[in-house]
Amino acid sequence: MMTDLIENIVIVGADLHGWTMALGLISELGDKGVSITVVGESREDHPGVLSLDAPAHAFHQRLGFKEASLIAAVGGSYRYGIKLNSCDNHLDRSYKESVFSYSPTGEMLNNVEFHHYLARLKLMGKELDLAQYSLTAQAAAQAKFTHPAADSTLAKIEYNLQFDGLRYTSFLQKTALD
Repeated sequence: MMTDLIENIVIVGADLHGWTMALGLISELGDKGVSITVVGESREDHPGVLSLDAPAHAFHQRLGFKEASLIAAVGGSYRYGIKLNSCDNHLDRSYKESVFSYSPTGEMLNNVEFHHYLARLKLMGKELDLAQYSLTAQAAAQAKFTHPAADSTLAKIEYNLQFDGLRYTSFLQKTALD
């Protein structure tokens, strides 16, 4: 039986994944005397735009990041969903311009999901604008954002954070080194 404790961890790859792993390990093992070293170079010249969802929010909270400060530090933004034009949607040409929300759309009625009613209407030849039934799509159209409040109807709101990948990676690197 081995009883030796790990004293050193080396992460190979000084890119977004390496610095994310380093920060996660620092938050879990930093006070246990474990040395964490990141070696190598970034394999990506520019990771592009990152869109981070709920697991990233939880990761940031665990690290003690204040979301508004993080957004300001890396020039990020909030995103409720995506907007597609008919030419973007190769699978279904029946959509005109549509907003697809990360949050639930519509409410359950009589224990039946909202989308069931939408599908039935479509079969009957009637079209509804899904965005009209989405709180987040309506908020996005008006350029408004609010954090979800656990004790209100806003609790269901889901959103992504968008960052320039290079700026976000640099922020993670600086935080890990500090």
